[in-house]
Amino acid sequence: MIILNVFFKVKPEQKQNFIQTLTNMVQESRKEAGCQLYQLGTDILDANSFLLIEHWVDEAAIAAHNQTPHWNHLVEVIGDYLAEPFVIEKYQA
Repeated sequence: MIILNVFFKVKPEQKQNFIQTLTNMVQESRKEAGCQLYQLGTDILDANSFLLIEHWVDEAAIAAHNQTPHWNHLVEVIGDYLAEPFVIEKYQA
């Protein structure tokens, strides 16, 4: 299993757009073959910081995910929402 933890620091004025986009990402990604977990959380101490936790069966599932319409939409808009670049941590379980 591959685990991705993605950390986002969002511009306050873009928070609602970010949440809307990521809510769609979560809903659509959970339908994908190979997705075992896809969950968005908000930092308890900073309401503009978010964590996306992804569990995938393998690298092929991630590669397929990175070709979906919802992924492509995220890539197009995410830069407008962020106060700083996102950080990805990748693990193997």
